[in-house]
Amino acid sequence: MLSAENYPFEGFREFRRTTVAVPCSKSVAQRAVLAAALAAGESRLANYAPCNDIVGAVEVIRGMGCRIASDGTTLHIEGVGAERLGRCTKIETGESGLLTRLLTPLASHISALNGGAPVEISGHGSILKRNLHEAVAALREAGVHCSAREEGYLPFRIEGGITRREISFSGRESSQTVSGFLMTLPLLQDATVLTVTEPSSIPYLELTLRTLTRFGVRLNREAFYDGVCGGTPSKIVFSVPGRQEYRPSDVFLEADWSSAAYFAVAGAVASSLGRTEGITLRNMRLDSLQADEKILDILRSCGADVSVAPADASARGDMPGDLQNISVTATGRRLKAFEVDATHCPDLFPILAVLAAHCDGTSRIAGVGRLTQKESNRAETIYAEFRTLGARIDIRGDEMFVTGGPLHGGDVRSHNDHRIAMSLIVAGLFTPEPVRLDDVKCIDKSFPSFLDLLARQE
Repeated sequence: MLSAENYPFEGFREFRRTTVAVPCSKSVAQRAVLAAALAAGESRLANYAPCNDIVGAVEVIRGMGCRIASDGTTLHIEGVGAERLGRCTKIETGESGLLTRLLTPLASHISALNGGAPVEISGHGSILKRNLHEAVAALREAGVHCSAREEGYLPFRIEGGITRREISFSGRESSQTVSGFLMTLPLLQDATVLTVTEPSSIPYLELTLRTLTRFGVRLNREAFYDGVCGGTPSKIVFSVPGRQEYRPSDVFLEADWSSAAYFAVAGAVASSLGRTEGITLRNMRLDSLQADEKILDILRSCGADVSVAPADASARGDMPGDLQNISVTATGRRLKAFEVDATHCPDLFPILAVLAAHCDGTSRIAGVGRLTQKESNRAETIYAEFRTLGARIDIRGDEMFVTGGPLHGGDVRSHNDHRIAMSLIVAGLFTPEPVRLDDVKCIDKSFPSFLDLLARQE
């Protein structure tokens, strides 16, 4: 594997890949790993590929007493069941915001099982700089005592269980906290009604609901809209029966659309410039519920051709689900500017800045407000680092405007943000001078094989 330890890192100067298979989604994997821990018995998670965030989830449940083994690309988890988690008093979540938010409600349940004994959640690196005040506020709304450094920063000290049977909080800043509650509420003795106002990243809530269904957990939900039905609901009400048990399950961990987006954009730009004929993303799921699958619609709106063909069924073994090979090309044409609301897919922002820089005209990307509490303040980071490479970017309110035009090389910073680093490296594929980064080790958070896959000319 290519070393990412010698800095500064000088990016690759060309892109000639025609096909790629990206690893599993960490969003899918982290949810499945926790669900498997809550199910007494063995679950099998196929298409497993480790990254820092997924390994972090595996280590958490190992500390909870689960037995874990890996058989090639299949993870075998012997879950302990929800009622045997009371001995866990400290949880380390690494640098993962998703893992932290999924575990905060569960920590309250563990505390209740242990007679109200405190459970501490901590992490390291960038997560210690992220204000998770909305997770703290949601716990307190549910009747849980939670103390935090400066009212929103790890470590958290959580004491006692969820006591309220009607809970309401805003989901505007993060859907991950909502997902954490949805995974924990079925374990309570009584039914609970959870009202989420201003829900965001709704596809990821759907992803959580799909995971719950796979592990035998059921709940009802009703969406409410202001005015005409359609668009984004103003609130969602979840009715969650209590005393449920997770059941072991076999799950195929589908490929990650966030990771695929870097290669889809690189392939579209390279083919538009006449360097390749496009790229094929192998073994992807089209009904994934991952929000970043939206990259295909965006590329179509830019004028790229997107075609679909069935993948080899052997790719998923005996696991359920249909996989597709997705081809993206823009051979012989200029890409055109696009408009998109990325409120529900904010992780696409950095790579969309790369795409927009290679489109004719000015692209408009809404949803900037979702970027402040990521590994970096991504609005500020995109603005600063891409302008260093010559991008014409403006931010007005909740919208980012990028006017297409040539980029040049330069020295840029990743800000310890994996998505910023990968997007800057993709941008450097098409600059006349090299793009040099101060740090690329952060890429291991989600996509440790990224540099290897990008370097291969296949």
